[in-house]
Amino acid sequence: MTEQLLLAPMETPRRKFWKTWKWTGLGFFVFALLFRRWLPSYFVAAASIYGLVVIVNLAFFVFRYLKERLLWRVRHRVIGAFIFVGVIPLVIILLLGFLVSYMLLMQLGAHYLSTALQENVHMISGINLELAGHIASADAANELKAKASPIFKGYSAKFPRLAARLSRRTPNGALTVVSKYDPHGIVREISPYPGDAWRGGDASFEGIIKDGDKLLMISLRPVPGLAGFYLETTAPLDKSIEDRLRLEKSLYATFIANEDASITASPEGFKVKINNTDSARESTEKRINQDVKSQDDYIKSDPRSKIWGVLPLRCKLIDSGKSDLAAMATFRVPRSTVIGSFLGLGNELSQAIFKAIYVLAGMFAFAELISLIIGITISRHITRSVHDMYKGILALQKGDLQHRIPVRRNDQLGLLAHSFNQMSGSIGRLLEEVVEKKRLEKELEIAREVQATLFPKQLPHPPGMSIFGGCKPARVVSGDYYDFIVEDETHLNIIVGDISGKGISAALLMANLQAAMRSQLLATKHADPETIGEYLADVMAQLNRQIYLSSPPEKYATLFLSRYDAEARRLWYCNAGHLPPILLDAQRVQALEATGMVIGLFPDAAYESKSVELKPGTVLAIFTDGVTEALNKAEEEFGEGQLLESLKQSHMRTPEYIWQHVMSKVGDWQSDLPQYDDITLIVAKAG
Repeated sequence: MTEQLLLAPMETPRRKFWKTWKWTGLGFFVFALLFRRWLPSYFVAAASIYGLVVIVNLAFFVFRYLKERLLWRVRHRVIGAFIFVGVIPLVIILLLGFLVSYMLLMQLGAHYLSTALQENVHMISGINLELAGHIASADAANELKAKASPIFKGYSAKFPRLAARLSRRTPNGALTVVSKYDPHGIVREISPYPGDAWRGGDASFEGIIKDGDKLLMISLRPVPGLAGFYLETTAPLDKSIEDRLRLEKSLYATFIANEDASITASPEGFKVKINNTDSARESTEKRINQDVKSQDDYIKSDPRSKIWGVLPLRCKLIDSGKSDLAAMATFRVPRSTVIGSFLGLGNELSQAIFKAIYVLAGMFAFAELISLIIGITISRHITRSVHDMYKGILALQKGDLQHRIPVRRNDQLGLLAHSFNQMSGSIGRLLEEVVEKKRLEKELEIAREVQATLFPKQLPHPPGMSIFGGCKPARVVSGDYYDFIVEDETHLNIIVGDISGKGISAALLMANLQAAMRSQLLATKHADPETIGEYLADVMAQLNRQIYLSSPPEKYATLFLSRYDAEARRLWYCNAGHLPPILLDAQRVQALEATGMVIGLFPDAAYESKSVELKPGTVLAIFTDGVTEALNKAEEEFGEGQLLESLKQSHMRTPEYIWQHVMSKVGDWQSDLPQYDDITLIVAKAG
């Protein structure tokens, strides 16, 4: 009988890992990884599968080795358990976060390109609107070229190849070209063309039109004052636009209009393939690939990490007006540019991104909580200090802020108990401060509601004039003042003021000014037209003395007081140091300069009044310094220049539209920065 001996655990025979088939598989895998660009795809796939089998087998042997050697001691098993339940979930979460972030940044890059294209289309629409304002006459067809040439020259830096067409709408909805200005020959001769199909159900159209292998940015809108006429302004989406996007937006993009193209994208670049059987397929494919690779030299000189992708472009077909994803754009954009453009607190997209981050953080917190529970379960050092801490937390949940934990140890746990006691006291003090803060907030809310009653409840409607306006406070209450005081059906007083300072003190002085102003103007409702100028100057002088006597020495106010006479179509005004309102019509721009100093500083200040005629179409904008002194992130002011430009862009529209357009421009300028000063804007337009 043969005797069987048991071998010691560490002397058990082990199978060798490195066998011939494993060495071979690993070699094929490395070879395919290094030379995958030149090898057939089926060989790379087979070698990858072979190598994956070898790697999995290696991982199994490593795990068995760690289990039998390193995890033989119980202490090592505990450490391994903590690694398994703590580190591995963390690694998975980080990998998941990296994958989600990468996909999200790619989508943001596509949105960044889409936004840049929309901005260019909007600029084309603005040029179209400007040109339409210059040709709105009976002889529009003959004067199109004369008007378009200087206007297009002013925009040649952004759009070097602009074209314009003036068309008449036929009863069947098509547009027949009446006159055109196309010095670069970018618009194909199509007359009539489907204008109604472009516009759909809208009054106008702005977007991208596909014409064969060309992409055109087009704005089509009716010409004001010329019934049945439409003006079209066009710019090609060509190399000049790509270069400008690269310089202004750090956006390396190439636009491809060939609907038979398929694009292979990778971090190294893009490769375009034409799938049709046209005889010119190879030359077209070569030209498109050269356009795509033309950005490579610029990309190599930009060391920033980039996001890459392909964006399908929705455009309309020039012949049918059908909307389709008939074009594509390849793009590469620096990651820092995309993050800086979209991750703002006031942006809806950025809020969605932060929500996604919060979800990932919640997953991380949940994984760590599970790790903590496992660690507590296997721990052998459950102490009384931990139990005391638990009891203290329960007391805090019940609202017992007087509960204190006994400090029994002179170590880290004892210091933790002492810190908990300090925290309980701090929470009690913080709750008292919260109650006091809520009381102050309630009082401020009451003050805001009271101040809201001082502003006009409704807009006046004097003959021959339409008005819109409002105030946007920087804080809960405002120091700006505006009012409409109606004397009768044909006389209206328009007042705008700006109190020095902000907050409650400015709001109180504003209320005082409002009461004094109304009492002065309502005392005499029908002033003699010959003496209305002297009357306004006297009112301003009386207000100055009253504010001087009833306010602190350092307080003052700027004030613009005006009276509109509908029968004479004339505006009398007295400007006490206020920012000059802007008077804008088709021929000129006039600033209603100050006729006296600010009120409230000197008791005997003298004031003068002036008058201007309000012709039909004249726009009057009265504003406070909150508009012009709005700051962007570079601490640059919005300025009167941009305000005037905004008024010019929208002066053909209603006062409400003009107001909203200017406020939108100011909001875009401030971005997500907090509002620095009260903003008040009144827009009046003579009819």
